[in-house]
Amino acid sequence: MKNGTSLILTELLVMLLVFSAASACCLQIFSWAGRQMNAVERKDEAMQQAQNFAEKIRNMEGNWPEAGLPNGTQPEIRMELENGMTLAAVRMDSGIPGLGKAEIQVRETDGSLQISLPVCWQEELP
Repeated sequence: MKNGTSLILTELLVMLLVFSAASACCLQIFSWAGRQMNAVERKDEAMQQAQNFAEKIRNMEGNWPEAGLPNGTQPEIRMELENGMTLAAVRMDSGIPGLGKAEIQVRETDGSLQISLPVCWQEELP
C-alpha cells in the first residue's frame, strides 16, 4: 500500500511538471503573437498614412512646395504623425517630361523604416 501511494504521488508530480512546462511554452507563444500583431498593426497604420499622403501629393497637381531647397537639395515635406511616426516625402527627378515623382517614407521614432512608397503624377508640360 505504501509503495502504491508513492507511485501515484510521483505520477501526479510528473504530470504537474509537464503541464507547467506546457503552460510556460503557451505563454511565450501568446506573448510573441501579441508582439507580432502590434508590429503588423503599426505597419498597416504606416501604409495607410503613406497612401493618404500620396493622394494629397497627386492632388497638388505638380504644385510641390518650393520651400526646403537649401543648397540645391531636393524639396522635402516632413511631418510628425499622431502615433509618433515621422512621414517624409522627397521629390525626385523622374527623367520623363510631364511626370512628377516622389518617395514617401514613414519611420518609427527610433528612425527605423516602416514603409517606403513611391508615387508618380502627371504634370503639365512646359
